[in-house]
Amino acid sequence: MYALVFICCVPGFVRLDGIQQGLMATGIVACIGATCIMLGADIPMYHARSRGNRLRGEPCLGIADGFHDTLARRVPTGEWSV
Repeated sequence: MYALVFICCVPGFVRLDGIQQGLMATGIVACIGATCIMLGADIPMYHARSRGNRLRGEPCLGIADGFHDTLARRVPTGEWSV
């Protein structure tokens, strides 16, 4: 998703000037930053969780089971500590 936004921002950056070009530059930098966070933190975290679950013998959910789990697991608490 970030790559698509980045690809759309680059032509805008080239064609625009002034404040609009600055906004496009901000969007490009934000896309690069978000991609770095995803590659450096999110993907390794999910990979480690998946590996830990496999080592404990916990089964992976299928698409239908995962969809049902997302619907059933949501319990609004209003707490920030959850």
